[in-house]
This record gives sequence, C-alpha cells and structure tokens, in this order.
Amino acid sequence: MSVLLVEDAPLIRKFVVEALRDAGYHVIHAITGEEALDRCKRHVADALITDVRLPGTIDGWQIAECCRESDPELPVIYARGYGRESRTCGCPADSRSRRRRNT
Repeated sequence: MSVLLVEDAPLIRKFVVEALRDAGYHVIHAITGEEALDRCKRHVADALITDVRLPGTIDGWQIAECCRESDPELPVIYARGYGRESRTCGCPADSRSRRRRNT
C-alpha cells in the first residue's frame, strides 16, 4: 500500500515517513499543496495523510478534495500541530471549539 504524506515541517515529515516505512508502507512525500496535487494527478497513492496548513496557496482540505475527484474512496487523515502562534486549523470544528471554551 502506498501513502502520500504532505507535511512541510522537516522533522515531522522525516519521523512520519520512517514510521510508515517501518510499518511496511511505500511512502511518497510532498512539502507543498502544489507538489501534492501533481502527485495526486498521477494517482500514486492508496491513502493520503496531509497537514491542514501548508505553505503556498493550497491547503490540506483542498488537496483531499482534488484527490478525491479521481478516487472518491481515498482514505484521508488530516493532521495539524498547534504552536503558540496558532490555535485553529480552519476546519469547521474550530468554531464549535471556540464556542465551548467561551461559555
């Protein structure tokens, strides 16, 4: 099984690639959304793991949406690390989380 990993943080990308390869997966990795979309167009993966926020103009949500146009059943795992500078990922659940914290 091949996995497309989209992650811009070098240490995280290296760790996840090694862990997936150790588990027996073939890993293709990309740093930007644009690079990931190029790979999706060639249908190189059986599953997608993507960071939600990426450098450039294409985010993880858009990558998954585009990849699923050619493979509607493509399994997708969305990931997002939170640093002190950012507490939201832009996903629909963010607004619900803020409401709970503020009540």
